[in-house]
Amino acid sequence: MIQDNASFTFLHRIEEVELNIEDGRWQSALALALTLPDICGGIAFPEIVKRYRDGRAVLDRNQRPTRDVGNQYIRWFDTYAAPFFKVSAQDISPYICGERCWQLRCEYLHQNKGFANTEDNSSIRFHLGVN
Repeated sequence: MIQDNASFTFLHRIEEVELNIEDGRWQSALALALTLPDICGGIAFPEIVKRYRDGRAVLDRNQRPTRDVGNQYIRWFDTYAAPFFKVSAQDISPYICGERCWQLRCEYLHQNKGFANTEDNSSIRFHLGVN
């Protein structure tokens, strides 16, 4: 990518994840990879929007329905990515589901949690392994 060119495609994003892995930049690779289901969920499930308790869609300032990003992310991951997160083909469930991946995304990107948690208030721990 040309240094003064700030535009990029989805494929550039995937390529950058791969380059970060090749260079051993694990945190950058993980952070960028965790954003991919955000993009894909919005494309695959635009009908999943935030709603008030009475069922009306929450509208943004342009009067368009507001994305329910978390549910789009979880649905996309469970539908398209989860099958690749099985230890063996015979496994019924993946070792990480959309909800846990969403939790990792939120904690890692926004709260600096996920790997070196010292608090005992959660039984969920994440470990980054590369194979």
